[in-house]
Amino acid sequence: MKRFLTIILLTLSLNIYSQSHLSIDINDPVYLLLETSEKRGVLNFLPLSKPYAKSYVIKLLNQINLHRDQFSQGELDVLDYYLAEFGENSKKNLLSWNSKGDGNIPGLDNFSVGTIVSGNYRSNLNNSKSPNIYNGFSMFFKGDIGSSASYFGQFGFSVDKISPDLFYNNISLWLYSQENDTHGNEYKYYISGGKVNFYSGDNNDFVYPGTYAPYQFDSSAWSGHHTLLSAGLIDGVSNEYSYGLNTKDEISVQLYDNNLSLRMGTIKREWGHGDGSLYLSGTSVPFEGIDFNIKPSKWFEYSFVVGSLGNWFVDTWIDNSVSNPEFFSEQKMISLQQFSLIYNWGSLSLGSSAIWGKRFELAYLSPLLMPFMSQEYNGDFDNVNIFGGAEVKVPYLGNIYLSIFLDETSLSKFSEIFTYARNMYAYQGGLQRSLALLPFGQLTLQYTKVNPFVYSHYAEGNYPQYNVPVSMTYTHGGQNLGYFIPPNSDEILLKYQGFPRPNLLFTGSYQLIRHGTNEVVYDEAGDPIAFGQIFGDIYIPFNYKEVDSYPLKDFLNDGIYDWSNIISLKAEYSLSNRPVKIGLEYIFSSTFWVLNGRDITVPDTIYQNILALTFSINK
Repeated sequence: MKRFLTIILLTLSLNIYSQSHLSIDINDPVYLLLETSEKRGVLNFLPLSKPYAKSYVIKLLNQINLHRDQFSQGELDVLDYYLAEFGENSKKNLLSWNSKGDGNIPGLDNFSVGTIVSGNYRSNLNNSKSPNIYNGFSMFFKGDIGSSASYFGQFGFSVDKISPDLFYNNISLWLYSQENDTHGNEYKYYISGGKVNFYSGDNNDFVYPGTYAPYQFDSSAWSGHHTLLSAGLIDGVSNEYSYGLNTKDEISVQLYDNNLSLRMGTIKREWGHGDGSLYLSGTSVPFEGIDFNIKPSKWFEYSFVVGSLGNWFVDTWIDNSVSNPEFFSEQKMISLQQFSLIYNWGSLSLGSSAIWGKRFELAYLSPLLMPFMSQEYNGDFDNVNIFGGAEVKVPYLGNIYLSIFLDETSLSKFSEIFTYARNMYAYQGGLQRSLALLPFGQLTLQYTKVNPFVYSHYAEGNYPQYNVPVSMTYTHGGQNLGYFIPPNSDEILLKYQGFPRPNLLFTGSYQLIRHGTNEVVYDEAGDPIAFGQIFGDIYIPFNYKEVDSYPLKDFLNDGIYDWSNIISLKAEYSLSNRPVKIGLEYIFSSTFWVLNGRDITVPDTIYQNILALTFSINK
């Protein structure tokens, strides 16, 4: 027993070394340092597909270090901190063990094992009765294979209490009834029954907005099935304590000085220009995928990923019209391909994506075959899209960029190309520039518009290997794979980031999010009708059988609109000599509704004052 306890205590204190070629999480502050250096001309335009491998980040940091005369002393302190952070003598625990290896045993070079502990504690001061609590505990192992490959495996569990959220996917989630102590599976639309619906805790009044800023509920830390401790029932979101399992993996191979990259794993990804992406965003839930990236020259980059998608708490929700819990599956895949031209003065990108039911489809597995064109070979069974973007460096101003995500477009009514409901597209444009109010400071001004029915899609029922329809929505784990706002929404973003200290990142932002939809009505048989109106719900697709019944789009006037003003202040602190990170965030938001003549009962203006505390050890 004594020996067993000794092993457990040793394991809990083992060091977690960042291996040579594993990816650096896209939320790591080092990306701000790299992006600011790019905008100041120290680095050429960065690759448009993140995350980057640790070995590539080190390469970029060393390039920046060659231009020390272009930085202030405060910026040099930040640069030196990250050179040490990613160097050989990176942070260690007091009790650490790491096998350097001698190269004779494959897989044991820089081999290490240990634990990861993390927490996320959130409270809405306007309604503190149901806080959001997350406690995660995981074991890991990782190492290098020779000089070109690294691997990482993590498995563990969490104990949490997840607050239901008004703005999560624009719907109320599965409800847990406290009155009869049974688990319900009632799907409620954001607006139905003549009112805005969301979870209240013990009644049906407008009392509970959640503990996240509007439309920014994040399930990525616990994206797996949860079991209520009290009832032993599967539940995704509940204000009772639950436990769940979580896992993460990565195998990364970097060849030819990081110009050829192969990776398989469950990681956060972000492609494209600007802050967030219309087609693969860092706000999405990580999925298991295989990534291929090649840079055959300094000016050309090609990226491809194929991944497995699902939904962590619902396998059946809605049929091809609107709502039928018995005939709907979330078992689907995604393929994305992006071509990028990168120059000193700017960059161009073009790509396509496909959401497809899980099957052995070679057309979507080939990295050299454009997913959008694969439909021409196989027939119209899947959800295909095309996207692109451009970014230009303007002297004394900054980087100006524009991105477009084209879900579907009909040119049959060219004079109504911007108002025809069948034309489903999103666009994003903005300005990013270096602004040294703080070391490596960066200012972002950005506008994003997601038109009605973008990211939504009817369920496909013609797969021969399935006996139920398969969801084709552009989602994973119930959240958008692209930009986080729902269909028929826009956002104005003003954001500033910088380093007050080398190990302290500050982020301040203002957002105006406007979102519109309409009431879901029912026919005489009691079935919901999902056509004839503009909707802003990811799970209400365009009805092609009733294409002529839709009105022209008239943003801000064609439905019930919620307006949210959001101010966020966030500080992330890393201990200088330990692998410990602490985050503190304050969010203020106000949300009001504009009815535009609709007879709908809405809440009074909702105010949120949210405090969030996060921490991680060895993460």
